[in-house]
Amino acid sequence: LMVDRRGALWIGSDGALRRTTRAGRAPGIAGRRDTTFAIRSYLNSSQEAVQPLLEAGDTVLFGLSDGRIGRVLPNDSLDFLPGWSVPTDVPVHSLARAGDGALWVGQLGMVSRQRGDSLTHFHALHGIPSALPRALLPDERGGVFIGTYGSGLWHLRPGVRARAIPLPDRTVSALLLDDDARLWMPGNRGLTVVAVTELHRFLADSTAIPGARLLSFADGVPEGNNGRPAATRVAPGVLAFATVGGVVEVRATDVLTTGVTPPVRIDSVRSGTGALLDVNGTVRIVPDDRTVQLGFSVPSFRYPEAVRFRYRLTGRD
Repeated sequence: LMVDRRGALWIGSDGALRRTTRAGRAPGIAGRRDTTFAIRSYLNSSQEAVQPLLEAGDTVLFGLSDGRIGRVLPNDSLDFLPGWSVPTDVPVHSLARAGDGALWVGQLGMVSRQRGDSLTHFHALHGIPSALPRALLPDERGGVFIGTYGSGLWHLRPGVRARAIPLPDRTVSALLLDDDARLWMPGNRGLTVVAVTELHRFLADSTAIPGARLLSFADGVPEGNNGRPAATRVAPGVLAFATVGGVVEVRATDVLTTGVTPPVRIDSVRSGTGALLDVNGTVRIVPDDRTVQLGFSVPSFRYPEAVRFRYRLTGRD
């Protein structure tokens, strides 16, 4: 499903793409005008499913389950993009358009960029994971964020090997920016939100782990669903996400991504022999003990598996 800037609803199905618009003020079906675009199969093969939809100016692009990419032009004619008119049996799972007009395409284990007559494919040799790219989001630096099923969030910049970004959820079904440049990602564990600046900071310095927030079932957010779309804006500042429990609406300004970090607690210190040492004073070990085991925790009672630690040994690391 997609609603274009004119308010028309586009519906993709097997072998067809339908556009529904309002025609006059009559209520219900009487006030609706439907236009169906039949998608011809290749060599009379079976009908292919319309998967992602993307509005690009006055043109609507659509990806097919056979690997082709078609378009509906402003005059309502339908054809296929150059370089994408022959089936590859590799479904197109995601489409996105960059600010420079480049088209990004996501397929299993591969991401492609088409700008004008130039078409470049990025795959395993470029670090692309062998996972379904459910969502793409081009950034202002010429790269693209890649949300995958089972492999988390990745970032690719041409000329630089793709990198995984550590986040609480390994499934990303959509990538949606709010007005504060925060990225919202529904997944199997709920809804993850993080500032884009945090992501770029990690890409520049891998020790700067992004400070993401996970909204889970305890916050009223069930497991995310792979809808098309899986996330959208429904009003200024209001975002909606598809979940296994129905649609979840979030007022973005009510959700903080920064807060008080609970203090780390040292629970135990043991020598290499397993002897428990006193943590209240100076810890002393004998020369033969070459190992010290530190037990630590954080008083967090909501989904403790989402807690992430960073540690450094002063004078050593």
